[in-house]
Amino acid sequence: QVYQYKPGEEEIPLCADSDKYALSTAAPILSEGDVLGCVLFAAAPDKLAGGEVEYKLVQSIAAFLGRHMES
Repeated sequence: QVYQYKPGEEEIPLCADSDKYALSTAAPILSEGDVLGCVLFAAAPDKLAGGEVEYKLVQSIAAFLGRHMES
């Protein structure tokens, strides 16, 4: 499922060793039922403001990549 940061939630750091960036929006790339990767948007923790546009964009990119991996 697609993840999107909501204000008030705990931020998820992009890397375990750094707090420079946090996960804003992410969607899995699925091909034939298998997870092949992830499309994500990252931002500075004080600028996490994912909206509907970011949600639909990661969803569309992940679906596009998943379809192209099948062929």
